[in-house]
Amino acid sequence: MLNRIKNIIYIVLGLLCFAACNKPKEILTMTANVNGKKVSFGVQCYALKAVFRQDDGGFMYNKYTINGIDEVNGGVYFQVIDSTSLKTSFNIEDFDNRLVYYHESGNSYPAIDATLEITKEESDLLCGYFNMQALKEDNDTIRITDGCFELSLETQNIIIKKDR
Repeated sequence: MLNRIKNIIYIVLGLLCFAACNKPKEILTMTANVNGKKVSFGVQCYALKAVFRQDDGGFMYNKYTINGIDEVNGGVYFQVIDSTSLKTSFNIEDFDNRLVYYHESGNSYPAIDATLEITKEESDLLCGYFNMQALKEDNDTIRITDGCFELSLETQNIIIKKDR
């Protein structure tokens, strides 16, 4: 039962991410220092919030996906789940380690440290700050500091049928 719900959730999440990637988004701003160099992520940036609820009205969790890509300097990707619906600060323990990484030249490097703080959420806007440290295969690190974003937010409400 639990595995079935998880599989359904992963399928829905994949479809949401696919839909978001193929839909033009209004880019507001997303910047950071990457190894000391100021980068403005401007090719594709988006923020998604999926609110999962059971069909009996029970709240399950919020899922935030925040993505920023720059053709020259790479990109950042965060996906975090908030089961409280109140949390605004997240650290590395809050992320699935497969779903927070730095992307550069066709390669993805996992984060070994990351923080994300949501400072403002409105119906169509998500703002906050982030930092990340990612590890390359040669044990070189990529440091992303002073990251900030103000992105258009798309919210999806997803109802999960509860087996009776």
